[in-house]
Amino acid sequence: MRFRKYLGNNYSKPDAENKEPLPITTIYFLGFELEEKIPNSVIKVNRHYYDGITNQEIHVRSTFIEQLSHDSYVIQISNLQPNLANTTRRNPYLFFNKNTK
Repeated sequence: MRFRKYLGNNYSKPDAENKEPLPITTIYFLGFELEEKIPNSVIKVNRHYYDGITNQEIHVRSTFIEQLSHDSYVIQISNLQPNLANTTRRNPYLFFNKNTK
């Protein structure tokens, strides 16, 4: 819930340098395995557009739709190679974003 509030507050602030909203890419670090037992350690989730009736892929992108959804990465720490899993657990500050000027 904190992340949603952070996004809402910061995403709505006007940016003097960039008039268009920036895309959001989320990264989820899971300290557990997914129930579906997906063996991959890093899963990339891309958005694709499909016709809801024919199920055919739509190759045109909409600025409006792009602002509604986002790409994601899901990282299952328990499935990472041991050295990467340890680094990720010991250095979570690598992923904290501070708004500095």
